[in-house]
Amino acid sequence: TMEIVADASASMGSFSARQATPGRNISSPDIAIGETQMAIVELPAINADDPGKPLIGIYAAGTRAGWRSAALSLKNGSALVDAGRTAAPAVMGVSINLLRAHNPLLLDEAAPLFVQLLHEGMDIPNRTGSPLDADAPYFVLGDEIVRYGNCEDLGSGVYRLSKLQRNCFRTTAVPSHVAGTRFVLTEESSLRRIDDFLFEPGSLVTFQAMGLGDAEPFQTSLSVEALATKPPSPVHGRAIFRGDGSVEFTWIRRSRLDAGWRDGVDQLMAEDSELYQIILQVGGDPVSEWTSNNSNFLLTATQLAGLGLGASSSFALIVRQIGRHALSSALRIAVNASN
Repeated sequence: TMEIVADASASMGSFSARQATPGRNISSPDIAIGETQMAIVELPAINADDPGKPLIGIYAAGTRAGWRSAALSLKNGSALVDAGRTAAPAVMGVSINLLRAHNPLLLDEAAPLFVQLLHEGMDIPNRTGSPLDADAPYFVLGDEIVRYGNCEDLGSGVYRLSKLQRNCFRTTAVPSHVAGTRFVLTEESSLRRIDDFLFEPGSLVTFQAMGLGDAEPFQTSLSVEALATKPPSPVHGRAIFRGDGSVEFTWIRRSRLDAGWRDGVDQLMAEDSELYQIILQVGGDPVSEWTSNNSNFLLTATQLAGLGLGASSSFALIVRQIGRHALSSALRIAVNASN
């Protein structure tokens, strides 16, 4: 009998231990976070359905490029109510030059606005156009909403903005803004809408934000005007004296739902019907009141004579649009009786 012995090493082959390397640690760049900056903005109804309530938005960013978000709290008296977190970092900064007061019904092409962003990691895309273009962006300077046509990057976080539509969605006098006024680009990606709280017109809203780089929370406040629910005041009021002694008043309505500028097309109504409150004032006192569903009103010669005005007397027609939720601000059309 023959004994056969198999060589296990031959059948299985030989193995040698292999050395493994732990790899190389590639850490993320150590970027400073900076301190939180925040702006509370009351939003008009831009390309939106009828919201039925004031719209409040928050934009926040950090003074350095490493900032990502901050915890939000709503102040309710002395208590703080958790409001979640901010959205993506906003493009924020301050104005460098004085922006003078301007008629809100005319485009401001007199002088540009120069802004310095918080850090060079922020960017405003260059553009050339008109503030009336459908895609023209908005920014907020202080509490004024402005639409711009042109933007030029000057380097080092400095930008030049020109062709401005001032004080959008309002007709109040436009104040001047000194250098150092807060600037916020109103991009949708950085907007944190505050939908879980109901804010009443006239109320003071205060929020706090606390980020990783903050020693103390950043706090700011806003007085609610109800831009999204109150119609803007009518504009371009005129008084036309007719040969029969009557006076015809005309005006143009505006819409609180902005769908962009379209030549030859009326703005959206956004209300249940077109309706105006009309008050006749003599010497600052109301003497008569009417409602009208047309953007004109005729004061007859008989009505005018009944006022008993002297040759040098004057009077005014106060026009407010009656909206679904509120009255608009007033348009005042002043008239001198001697005309």
